[in-house]
Amino acid sequence: MSGVQPSAARATSSEARVTPSRGQANRVLLVYIEPAPYIVDFIRHLRARWKPEIETLFVSPALSQPWDHGETHAGDAFLPQTKWAAIKTLRRKLASKDFALVHLAGWGHPILLATLAMAKYYGVPATVESDTPPPAARGGWKALVKRLLYPPLFRLPAYFLPGGSRQRDYLRQYGVPETRLRIARMTVDVVRIKRFLAGFGDEERVSSSRRFGLPESGTRFLYLGRLEPHKGIDDLLAAFRLMRADRGDVFLIIAGSGSLAEKIVEAATKESSIFYLGRLSDNEVWEAYALADIVVLPSHFEPWGLVVNEALAAGRPVIVTDRAGCVPDLVAGKETGLIVPAGAPMSLSHAMKTLAADPTRRVALGRNAERLMDDWTLDGEAATTCSVWSAVLDR
Repeated sequence: MSGVQPSAARATSSEARVTPSRGQANRVLLVYIEPAPYIVDFIRHLRARWKPEIETLFVSPALSQPWDHGETHAGDAFLPQTKWAAIKTLRRKLASKDFALVHLAGWGHPILLATLAMAKYYGVPATVESDTPPPAARGGWKALVKRLLYPPLFRLPAYFLPGGSRQRDYLRQYGVPETRLRIARMTVDVVRIKRFLAGFGDEERVSSSRRFGLPESGTRFLYLGRLEPHKGIDDLLAAFRLMRADRGDVFLIIAGSGSLAEKIVEAATKESSIFYLGRLSDNEVWEAYALADIVVLPSHFEPWGLVVNEALAAGRPVIVTDRAGCVPDLVAGKETGLIVPAGAPMSLSHAMKTLAADPTRRVALGRNAERLMDDWTLDGEAATTCSVWSAVLDR
């Protein structure tokens, strides 16, 4: 693998589509967990750049939450829903020699782990994405097991594509050399977000506010994501109530679904300053960002945090905890938002008060956010991925 060197040049949207030297023989098999919107969008950009055929297999249609699959590409399919049938399907494809490379969405799921092992057995090089950051706490028997098992496991892929710097550092600590690492810049369709918001003016903001029953003035905080305990929902509610005791012109908008939905419904029913929009989809998501002034991600654990990419693309400053995997790449330096300790409602409330009281700073942070996300596009991520594929196949 030492012959594959990461490119020093940053991938840009102006790069031409990749044409590998072996032509149509360089078919790529993608194996992803589920058809989340950002994954579907990313695959679309990969297909626009990689001339040989790409086939995608999803482990589940809805593992973490229900997804609106929409129109499926002819090269997309779901694996059988029993583990051994899924592994048998993947073994047959890898043994057929119809694919020059397999690309995996990590290694944590048993199906992905089995695919990685089978790819090595059948001589099919594998590239692996990673959104795994170093853990907040080290030690314990799990850490010992990983220290023993991960170094030989991580020698199997031809190349890793970590989402950002924390994810790269995680792989480094298990001995993955720089010659097999390339930061992919994990992201969402920021171009689509910006295009939508460019046509969202004052009239649209007023109209949407009325439709959602939101006040037309005051500072709006938005949480958008899964409603689960590890997302820090209780911290957010506590922090907002502390701030609300001092300021009457602040409002909290919550959108999403999950096990804590009933709790949010109850809070919104009892407190006129809290609004629950339910689970949003398609343009409703971008509309929620347009209606917000500040986006909050209070997670106790967050491998990456794509909601931060979305918020910054929308020109909204963020308040995130130090457990979000994207922090060093997207928020560090206080240029796009503020970082607070996880599980600390008082610190979170203070940060929310700080931005609520300073509209000028919010505008400046929002402008920085938009500029930063100009370099974090799906086309750029696809260009980086395809350049790695080409380097692996041209060895």
